Amino acid sequence: MSESSLQTYAGIHLSGPNAHKTSVVIMTGGLRDGNLKITHVFDKIGAIGGLFSDERLLDILKATKPEYVFVDCPVTEPPCVRCTRPACPGVDACDDLGVAFMQSIVSNNGRGRRRKRPINPQTQRVWDVRRWAADPAHLQEPSYSANMAPLVVRAKTLQRRIHSWRPNMKLRETSVPLSLRQLASQLALPQEWAMGYGSFGIGRKNRSLIFEALHQRKWVQLNHAEEVIASAENFHAFVCGVISCLFFENRVTQASNEFEEDQGWVYLPDLSESQE
Repeated sequence: MSESSLQTYAGIHLSGPNAHKTSVVIMTGGLRDGNLKITHVFDKIGAIGGLFSDERLLDILKATKPEYVFVDCPVTEPPCVRCTRPACPGVDACDDLGVAFMQSIVSNNGRGRRRKRPINPQTQRVWDVRRWAADPAHLQEPSYSANMAPLVVRAKTLQRRIHSWRPNMKLRETSVPLSLRQLASQLALPQEWAMGYGSFGIGRKNRSLIFEALHQRKWVQLNHAEEVIASAENFHAFVCGVISCLFFENRVTQASNEFEEDQGWVYLPDLSESQE
């Protein structure tokens, strides 16, 4: 029995704390072995009476005991939000290493362009700026936008709850839209499937096509397929579970150093030969 067949992975789609749209998918096995299996799908997780949804999430993790847990929202804050300085000198004079690194990325990648894109360390992390530098057409929502900020707070709270149970377990982050686009590119799947997995009317069909393509490549078994395909929330949790397995198999993009990882790293699929 291979080492990967013994692993358990959790993928979590986090919604707002008052919405019953959080989903968890638990998987076991490995992609390399062709036996990645969905063992549980928990959906529409919300508060019940005096039991908060975070408590329910923790109970699921305690019962299933995953080795790796991935979530589909930021788990760290931008430099300005993390800052504890009593006075702010402004972006240009800031001595925070994250802000300085972001400034250097913009400066180096602004050469030869008519306009440099300004950074905003109140809403952006190092990863956001690095992603833009690699792909100027990148339109990912900033990590701490008005829409994302409540989810970041919830993810950080969940991380602390997990630490109360397993101090060494780390909640890791991926982006489902970006992961699907990279998987589509790397597996030669139509990009419209990845772009339209959440669309009204055709979303379910596209989710089904993606799932079937992964099954045909012997990446995943068909357990709980209908539940996964049924909603975008469940599908998000499923993709997070797949990325969790890819992380274990060292087939994801990696931060260059501990600093970048500490600032907040978004793990995406990397199926290149160097990762095999």
